[in-house]
Amino acid sequence: MRLLKELSKSSICSHGEVHVKQFQIGQVFKTKRDVKNYMTSHVKCKGVVNKPSKIVDGGGPSTRSWAKCKGKDVISNKGTCPWAIQISRTNENQDWLVKTVQDEHKCLQTRVVEACTSRYVAKLIVQQIQSNLRIPVKALHKELCKKLELGMSLKKVVRAKTMAERIISGDYQVQYGFLRDYVLELLKTNPSTTVRIDVYPKTSLSITTRTFRRIYVCLGALKLGFKFGLRDFLGMYGTLLKGPYLGKVLTVVGLDSNNGIYPVAYAVVETKLTSSWTWLLELLGEDLDMGANSNFTFIFDRQKGIIPAIEKVFPSAEHRRSMKRLMLGCVRSQQTLRLNLTLVVRRAYTDCLLNNLCEVFNSKLDEGRDKPNITFLEYIREYLMKSLCVAQKEIGKCEGLLTLTKTTVFEKIKTDAANYVAKYNGAGKYQVESTWQDQYVVNLNDQSCNCRFWEIIGFPCRDADKTKNGENAPHVDEWVHPCYRLSTWKAMYFNKIDPLNGRSMWPKSDCPFTLLPPKHKTKVGRPKKKRRRGVDEPNNQDNSLSRKYLAVTCSKCHNKWHNSKTCKG
Repeated sequence: MRLLKELSKSSICSHGEVHVKQFQIGQVFKTKRDVKNYMTSHVKCKGVVNKPSKIVDGGGPSTRSWAKCKGKDVISNKGTCPWAIQISRTNENQDWLVKTVQDEHKCLQTRVVEACTSRYVAKLIVQQIQSNLRIPVKALHKELCKKLELGMSLKKVVRAKTMAERIISGDYQVQYGFLRDYVLELLKTNPSTTVRIDVYPKTSLSITTRTFRRIYVCLGALKLGFKFGLRDFLGMYGTLLKGPYLGKVLTVVGLDSNNGIYPVAYAVVETKLTSSWTWLLELLGEDLDMGANSNFTFIFDRQKGIIPAIEKVFPSAEHRRSMKRLMLGCVRSQQTLRLNLTLVVRRAYTDCLLNNLCEVFNSKLDEGRDKPNITFLEYIREYLMKSLCVAQKEIGKCEGLLTLTKTTVFEKIKTDAANYVAKYNGAGKYQVESTWQDQYVVNLNDQSCNCRFWEIIGFPCRDADKTKNGENAPHVDEWVHPCYRLSTWKAMYFNKIDPLNGRSMWPKSDCPFTLLPPKHKTKVGRPKKKRRRGVDEPNNQDNSLSRKYLAVTCSKCHNKWHNSKTCKG
């Protein structure tokens, strides 16, 4: 016991550093694997930079293990480093016991250790990667070299980080096999949720596998909340996925009573084609009780295949492109853009002319687009679960009839309306004059104004607010559409998204077919890395002149418009 206490004490070297001896006589290990793992850690620990040999079994039925230092640049007189250890298995309880320890190195220091593999480094940094997934590789490489006092290449750190990310996120291909189990857990914990998986082939019974094509998710809390919103307005957008299995994520986003984004549904599809959008819109129509004659208003950018899909599923719906895309299209065709408010529908109750609500939601998903399938779906669900909680806290701070944003807007309208002059005609109509010599007619009977702001937005304009002190004028708060009321905002966020259990507690799917990841087809030719620039963007980043539209001179025949490779002269 006195020897064990003496060996376990820390010692101070000549440089002032504190070292604890790694092995003690009488130290016990349960299995031989524990011996090897501890030995590997000892090789790569901070205090020991010399590399001992592999653990070699002794003679007989593998009852002994020993290791020694293989230091080459020896400074001792004997020519070999005396560091050695012997471990053998006892007969009583089959434990492994340290019997011989020579814990002193007399060889020169080395920074190259073969046992420091990328697999070991991955296990060492897995917790660090989990806390900071976006840590730069160069910063991680510098930290590891300083911590371990070893030399390693940058490629080894890259491989180790990739292994650590796979340990955290799970393997991409393996997660497709658990996708049906994940869907069962999601449906069990979140009532009224709709999840659809599309696979191919669908009718072949001779094949025991199915290939993943699409998945559609509409959480029950968001589905019920959107129906309370009283707004027939939806924005749609699609963005790219990253990782080994590429695809597209399609999002459907609405507006809440406070003019904040309200995601309704999302889907992971193979590509942005008409068939993908049609499949999404058909499922969305079933969830939101939208028939073929539904008069919803859809806003989107120039998404490929979305216009034919809307015309097929919802032929009566209003579908318009965002103002930015219309402007760029008019610039290309050198036409003038005119916005006619008389053509804007009244059902949407919004002045949103851009599809920024979908782009804002997709920006929140940017960090999860390179994750495996289930991990990415969980990333979206967790973000939505948190966003509902944040909105609920904001609702608790609000008092009055309207939401926070609309209360601020209403106060601004009241302030501006003080400079207006209203004249009553005795039949529920007013003639309102502004300071800019503009004049509009406000009809309180049908709650409309010739400026069209009241009808389109569902919110009284400055002209209508000026009539609040007139004869037979109701309370101005009653003119606001119910979609802006605080009660509507509370109803939209009343339902919550419930959390999920771990994979070990998911119900097992009884589907006999194994789900495989989608087949990625690489396009022919060199992939394009340069982003396609818009009309209003410069073609070059620097201040150099572009060679576009300049005549090329052949070096062989000295003629124009071809080079030496295509010269036929």
